[in-house]
Amino acid sequence: MPAPPLEATARWYAGDLHVHTLESGDARPSLDEVASFAASRRLDFVALSDHNTSSHDDFIVGAQARHPRVLLVPSVEFTTYQGHLNAFGASQFVPFWLGRDGVTLGQALQRFDQQDAVATINHPTLDLGRFCIGCAWQLPVVPGLVRAIEVGVGGWDETGALFDESAIAFWEALADQGVHLTAVGGSDDHRAGVGLNQTQSPMGSPTTLLYASELSVTALTRALREGRAVVKLRGPDDPFVSLTPLDVLPRVQDTLVGSQVRVLATVTGGKGHRLAWIENGVTAAERAIDTDAFTDERSLEAPAGRSVRLRAEVRVEGAPRTVTSHLWLAPDSPPGPPVVVDKAAPRGCPGCGSAELAPLFAIVALARRRRR
Repeated sequence: MPAPPLEATARWYAGDLHVHTLESGDARPSLDEVASFAASRRLDFVALSDHNTSSHDDFIVGAQARHPRVLLVPSVEFTTYQGHLNAFGASQFVPFWLGRDGVTLGQALQRFDQQDAVATINHPTLDLGRFCIGCAWQLPVVPGLVRAIEVGVGGWDETGALFDESAIAFWEALADQGVHLTAVGGSDDHRAGVGLNQTQSPMGSPTTLLYASELSVTALTRALREGRAVVKLRGPDDPFVSLTPLDVLPRVQDTLVGSQVRVLATVTGGKGHRLAWIENGVTAAERAIDTDAFTDERSLEAPAGRSVRLRAEVRVEGAPRTVTSHLWLAPDSPPGPPVVVDKAAPRGCPGCGSAELAPLFAIVALARRRRR
């Protein structure tokens, strides 16, 4: 029988989808340390995504009883030499040695899906060569079995400024192919926020918010599958933006079924910054946020037989700080192929996705550590 929810309220729940414990082998914190630090950052849940193991499940019940304010979500980081993914909600071991003993990515994803877990591509453009073997995603993306993607790769102040915009561009390129992925963020914290160097992110940086009917693994999993997610790239204190359809249309996971819809963006904590509307992967409009409770409206239209998508960003000094997932619109269900438009070259750090940057990144990290 599933555990009762920690809270039975429909609201936005803040959490971190990529957190390690001592069960990973390369991490140090206990579940108690993870839960205590998460509470100190005002998080409602954390995904315990240890490398290729579900051994932390043996200790979750006791730790959860000691920390009733933070939901500890069993998860796995499926770590391979060609990419890493999180299985949010997985509690059973899945073989990870791709290419041996008949183990395939499709087989592994099916086994996670049978557990009702949500598979998330981790740090897709984090290509640092031998400094992080397999960290960049080089495997196929299996629609329907891969459901989410990290667009927040560590906190903005630590590594996100280097990698988040390339991860967002990677996400949008997949959307151009008709792949629907929910945007999430993960700190990849291995130390429960203690003794971090300047390239390591504390839990909650970034913060992922999921709109769920209650604080339970089942409800959070459903929110991920439905695309009800917002990512604060720096952390809990970032501005917040959410999207609300103003027209009543049927919804199938992240897709509204209809030919036209009006969408309301609501921003809190963003005064002095800018709201950007991103339609089909390009900036369609940008507005100055001049009030603490700011709203703006945009109409979205889908041509016959095609699908379109819309999301919003709060931008600080021209860079994304808070990112919503896509809201898709299609006249039919299942949706037709997406509308693709011409795009300018991506902003940010195109070379961050190449091994050539790895030595430079390592030198910078070492220099920062020595200064500290």
